Amino acid sequence: MKKCLFLVLVAIIPAVSLASKIALVIGNSAYQSRPLDNPVNDARAVAAKLEALNFNVIYRENLKIKEIGIALREFRLKVSAGDEVLFFYAGHGLQVNGINYLPAVDADIQKEKRTYP
Repeated sequence: MKKCLFLVLVAIIPAVSLASKIALVIGNSAYQSRPLDNPVNDARAVAAKLEALNFNVIYRENLKIKEIGIALREFRLKVSAGDEVLFFYAGHGLQVNGINYLPAVDADIQKEKRTYP
């Protein structure tokens, strides 16, 4: 009889998770040469939804080159093994030689540098 009682007790005790839910949300709209209308609005909406889902949200908008490293470092310092982690970015993106980039709003991109094998 004790075995049955023990199994029932284990089944009704909720699982406790020590993992955190952390998100980095970036919306870049204010580009110098080609501003965009929606990325900041989209990022704000995503950040609000994630906060409602109990994520610890690091939210940034219109990041300049000097600010990107700071935001990434803050994000990395909050993440631990086993955490649920989400990254959301809205803004311009580009690909050079098969590598994807998310440019800062003050990036001065003139042309793609081609490298040949």
